[in-house]
Amino acid sequence: ANMPLDELPHVIERTGSQAVVLSGSVKMDTESFKTGLQHLRRNNIPVFIGGRVAEDYHDVIDAAGAIPLHEDLFTTLRIIGSELPLTQQP
Repeated sequence: ANMPLDELPHVIERTGSQAVVLSGSVKMDTESFKTGLQHLRRNNIPVFIGGRVAEDYHDVIDAAGAIPLHEDLFTTLRIIGSELPLTQQP
């Protein structure tokens, strides 16, 4: 869905999300993107960014404290798995 980054913190709080994984492909204003990612990081959960945006804005994502993902699926899964705690289902 095309949800603005500034609307996600409310969703994260309401749902109790343990992480956010986003993917994007459009060009955007670098400062707005960085600010939006920094607001997401205030929830103290990992924020993963994939897609073309991860390639084009790798340094911005990293500077904002988010985690850029690789285009290779197995590498991406390994990155996400290394950041999230394992939980057992009851």
